[in-house]
Amino acid sequence: MVWFMSVNQLHIYKFLCCILQELLVMACVATVNS
Repeated sequence: MVWFMSVNQLHIYKFLCCILQELLVMACVATVNS
């Protein structure tokens, strides 16, 4: 159960990192376009 929880947390962190990267890319594109 503890192992499953740690894997689940890793999955969530990976998901959050992906979202942050998307936001950074969008911010860069917006800066370049303006």
